[in-house]
This record gives sequence, structure tokens and C-alpha cells, in this order.
Amino acid sequence: MEANALSTWDDWQTHRDLLGLTMARGRFRIKRTISRMLSPRRIVATALVIIYAVLYVTFGATILMNRQPASPQRLQLWLSGGMVLYAIYHALKAAWSSDQSILEISAAEKLWLGGAPIRRSSIVVHQITDIALATVIKSILLCTVLAVDVQGSDGFGVVRLGIGVFSALLLLEISRLIVVRFINSLNSIRRKRFQVVATLIAVAVAAQVIARIAAATPMGSPTPIYVFQTFSALGQTAACDAVQWLALPFSFAAKVAIASSFDWMTLLCLIIAVVMLPIAVELYVRLDRRCAARQVVDECSRLRSIQAVPHLGQRFNSDTTNDLQRKPWYHPSAWPSRLALSPLALIDTDAAAVAARTVSSVVRYRTTIFMSLLVPVLLCLSPLVTGRVLDQWLYVVGGIAMCTSLIAPAALKIDFRRDLSRLLLLRSLPVKPRSMVLGQLWFPFLITCFFQWTVIAIASMVLQPGMQQVCLWTGMLAALSAFTFAFENALFLAFPHSQRSQGIAMVLRTKLTFLGKSSLLVAAALVLAIWATVCRDNLNGPMSEIAIFAGAQFACWGLAAMTFLVATWCWKRFDISHDIAPE
Repeated sequence: MEANALSTWDDWQTHRDLLGLTMARGRFRIKRTISRMLSPRRIVATALVIIYAVLYVTFGATILMNRQPASPQRLQLWLSGGMVLYAIYHALKAAWSSDQSILEISAAEKLWLGGAPIRRSSIVVHQITDIALATVIKSILLCTVLAVDVQGSDGFGVVRLGIGVFSALLLLEISRLIVVRFINSLNSIRRKRFQVVATLIAVAVAAQVIARIAAATPMGSPTPIYVFQTFSALGQTAACDAVQWLALPFSFAAKVAIASSFDWMTLLCLIIAVVMLPIAVELYVRLDRRCAARQVVDECSRLRSIQAVPHLGQRFNSDTTNDLQRKPWYHPSAWPSRLALSPLALIDTDAAAVAARTVSSVVRYRTTIFMSLLVPVLLCLSPLVTGRVLDQWLYVVGGIAMCTSLIAPAALKIDFRRDLSRLLLLRSLPVKPRSMVLGQLWFPFLITCFFQWTVIAIASMVLQPGMQQVCLWTGMLAALSAFTFAFENALFLAFPHSQRSQGIAMVLRTKLTFLGKSSLLVAAALVLAIWATVCRDNLNGPMSEIAIFAGAQFACWGLAAMTFLVATWCWKRFDISHDIAPE
């Protein structure tokens, strides 16, 4: 009895019950997803999802059938080294982010599991079980892509591939939990040191990739050659000795994935790969226990320091809560928010009031936002160093469009998507739907436009494309920003989900959203090209340029306006009782 009391683990029956809870919740979520998709409120969106899913599967199967198989040795290095590169990226992202949602549990779990007579290690294992179910779906998708590379004489090549890929991905997910838990337990000084170390490692990896691209690509080559060489350089970096030493925990699973038969070496690697998972879980549990104790000590020390100074807590709360209200208009720190809200206040005062609540989030996550947009800026400006003159401007604006539609929505979730728990409160405010949507989208749109203007200003000073091109693409890309965030929020309001949700629904949502936005971008580019050709064939001189400019702006902003109306309609018909996704 005493040994059991000192143990950090519950008995096997407790874990069986938690596993049964996970499976029952999974079955309920599948039934709920099917019923929500078949609901008359979502029948149109469901039809679009099915159409895009069929196109995605057909297109993917066509590419996979025509692809040449890769070398098993190179595939092994890519699998293990790729896991390390992704872990480095995630460590850098977690080091500069203050988001701890990956470790949080839902309100229902806090009520039923947090108050249950079970140990913290059981809750940790329960969280990892949820992650494992989502990892199964990711493994199936990755195995579908790599199935053509598997060679096996016994007919079990796909089985070995699935086991190896699943083991590597699950170990990677547990490693992510360990890194985030470790970072969140550090004090400010040690966290800054970790930020420096993670940044230096990421810079070293990026420098290797850039050096390999420069060595393999002659100066002056077309920009697509640089893009293709980037993937080759990433593969070479993942296969280098330094990365492979770091990838030792993943190498056993990679060897199982590319094995041609179940020989004794494959079985040994399989055993080691499987054993690595409980070792990682045990490491995470021990780290979680130590970090929890450390956080209790830090909170007690902070409480004693507050109690030692009279009214320190009240003065601190007053300063932080009323910071914006107490600052005069001429205070330098108040200028950015006032300048950002002034144009919106002239259009709609209610929308400006809604957008004002986002100022604190922008200020709080300013470092994360800056780091998230710094890489897209460098990526969009990379064509300037290729030595080409004819197509540099085209690839710069193409990179801006890609980053606006794909990267900006993930980096700037300061709209309806972060307010899932506050939608009931927002719904009760006496604000028109149009004003609510406009206020929620204002700061993501404005920050994205600032990113676009920065890249366009630098590229225009270097390339000198002309004022007409600068004005044309500045207006079109701003319309693309408005369209992107209106589209993302309309989709969220039609199919709301928690930011920490995982599973097949989120995987399909991500893939189909990417496919849908890519299809719209390609279609828009084709329409604009046709319009420019028609104008040049039927109009002469400056009239053709004016028609091209006016038609492009009208089409882009018209599409953005229609998408904004769709988002407004989704918010207007949003029903708390039907549309809120339970956690």
C-alpha cells in the first residue's frame, strides 16, 4: 500500500478506463461530425468539401502513380533527418511563443479528470492517447505518399512502412510536448538563453540550406530552379552527419519503414523503436512532475513578494487594466493603435470598438507576430538574389500572394478563431453583424497589408518596376488579404473548432482548405491573364493599361467584398446551440 502511494503511476485498470473514455469520445465525435455535415445548415459546404476531396484524391493518386521510386537509403535519411528539422523548427517556434494551449485540457476534462482521484501521469497519458489517434491519420496520409518507394519481397512492405512512420511521428509528437513543457517551466533568464540557442541552431541550418542552394544553382538561373533546388538542399541537410546524429532516436523507426523483409536486424530496430515510445512518455511524465513542483515554488515566491509590499497587487492590476485609458493621445506608445483605429472609426465606430479589444493581443504577441512574418518577408525577397531581371518582380508578388493566403492566416489568429470561448459574449453585444465581422478582421488585414507594403517597397526600390505596377499589385494583394481572412473566418463560423483540436477532421480541413484557396488563386490568375490579353488586343495605348488596372481592381475587390458578405451572413446565422463545437 505504501509503495503504491509513492508510485507516480495508476494501476492498469485506470488506464483501461481512460482508454475506453478516449475510444467512446472518438466514436461520439465521428457521429457528431457526420450529423453536422448532413445538417441542412451545412449541406452546401458539405457538397463543396466532397467535391474538393474527390479532386484532391484523384490528383494525388495520378501524381503518385507516375512518380519514380526513391532510393531506400535516401528515404531513410530523409525520414529521420526530416523529423529533426521539424523538431528544430518547433523548438524555435515554441521558444518565441507564449502560447501554452498544447498542454491545456478542456473544461470538461478539468472537471471530470482534474478532480478525479487519479494521478497526473494518467492525465498525461490520456493526452498522448488523443495525440496518437491523430497520428494514425497523419501516418496513413504519409504512407500513401511513400508507398511507391517501398520494396518488399514478402508482401509486408506497406505494413513495415506504416509501423515505422507511425512510431517516428508519435515520437516526434511526444518530443514536441517535452520541448514545450520544458520551455514553459523556465524562468525569464533561462528562457532568453534558450531562445538564443534555438535561434542560432535554426540560423545554422538555414545557412547550410542556402549554401547548398548556391553551390548547386548557377547564378542567373530561373527562379523555379532555385525553388526545386531548395527541396534538394533540405534533403541533403537532413541527410548530413550532424543532423543524423541528432536523429538517432528516429533512425530505428526509419530503418523499419524502408526494410525489405522481416530479418533479425529489422526486428531489433522494431523493438527499439517501440521501446523508445514508453521511454519518451516516462521522460515527459518525470519532466511534468518536476516542472509542476517548480511552478508551485515560483508562485509561492511571487505571492510572498506581493504580500511584502502593501497594495502591490492592486496597483499592478490597475496599471495593466487601465493602461490604454490612462495614456494621453500624445503618448508614443499610443500612436500605433490610434493610427490603426482612426481610419476604421471614420467608417464604422462600432467596428472600431470591436477592433480596439484586439490591441492588447497585438501588443502581447508582437514578438510572435514579428517572427512569424519575418521568414515570409525573407522568402518573398529571395528572388532578388537570383541574378535574374525579367521575372524577379513576378516571383516577388507571387511569393507575397502565397504567404498572404497560406502563412498569414496561421500566424494571425486574432479574429473569430481565437474567440471560440467568447462567441456567446460577442453574440450578445448590440453590434450589427457587419460591424462585428469588420472589427474582427481589421487588425489581421492591416498587419498583412503592412507586410505586403514592406516587401513591395523594398522590391520596388531594387527592381524599379514602375508606379503602375506598384499600384496595381498593392491594390490586388490588399484585396487578397481581405479575401483570405474573410474566407478563413467564414469557414470557421460554418465549421467551428477548437484551436487545439486534432484528428481526421482537422487533417481533412487543412488539406481541403489549402486545395480550395490554391484553386481560387490559380483561377484568379487565369482570369486576370485573359482580361489583360483581351484589353491589349482591343484597346490601344493608355486605354488598355487603364482598363487592365480598373478591371483587375474591380474583380479582386469585388471578390473580397462578396467573401466579406458571406462571412457576415455566416456570423448572422451563427447559432450557439448548434454551431459551437464541444471540446
